[in-house]
Amino acid sequence: MAGRWRALTVGVAVVALLAGCGGGDDGGRKVAGLQGASASSTGTDEDKVREYKKCMRERGFDLDAKLPADAADPERDRKSDEADKACEPLLPNGGQPTPPDAKEMDEGRQKAKCIREHGYDMPDPLPGKRFGFNAEQWNDERFQKAFMACGASPQPGPTR
Repeated sequence: MAGRWRALTVGVAVVALLAGCGGGDDGGRKVAGLQGASASSTGTDEDKVREYKKCMRERGFDLDAKLPADAADPERDRKSDEADKACEPLLPNGGQPTPPDAKEMDEGRQKAKCIREHGYDMPDPLPGKRFGFNAEQWNDERFQKAFMACGASPQPGPTR
């Protein structure tokens, strides 16, 4: 299951990166030590995503293909997690989210406030963390109604 979620997360990240959202320069550090793969962090975020996807394909996971119908395959999920762990350093910022800037923090607080005003006790994002929500929150009908009333786009993620 984790592998499928990771693939979906990477898919969302790829779309965001290709739409022009991305991290900054990391000082020219090199990523090495991957079995058969290494990358310079001096390329663009799009280049880094392409290298990550190539690395995953080399390990049997084509992120551009549809997810397999046999979604409940623990062995495939284990292998996907292993491949992701090996390839993740190729992603922009090593696959880690960049901290939100002041504008993004303010937008996150506004989303949380709106959700509270619509009847769901949503905490403000913690300092340095992006606005997000987890599966438990998403499965709560009150949260869904408040979330949609606020015009927020569904992008599950940790709030803390």
